Amino acid sequence: MDDRLDRQSKSFISTERTDQWWLEPLWTGLGFLGFVIYTTWAMFQGNHYWWSANQGGFGGYLSPFYSPLLFIK
Repeated sequence: MDDRLDRQSKSFISTERTDQWWLEPLWTGLGFLGFVIYTTWAMFQGNHYWWSANQGGFGGYLSPFYSPLLFIK
């Protein structure tokens, strides 16, 4: 019988792997955390949501975190 079956790990979260498999999930999690922090800050800031090359503003970029501007006469 293989003696690997009889071995117990040293702790609950330890593994037999020797590579650094956790780096890619860490970068993904940090990137998502940065996105959440930035979007929360942008939401509460309330500025810089509309950009256009024209003075009128039509045809510009509207941030996806805001509802569209409605021009009512």
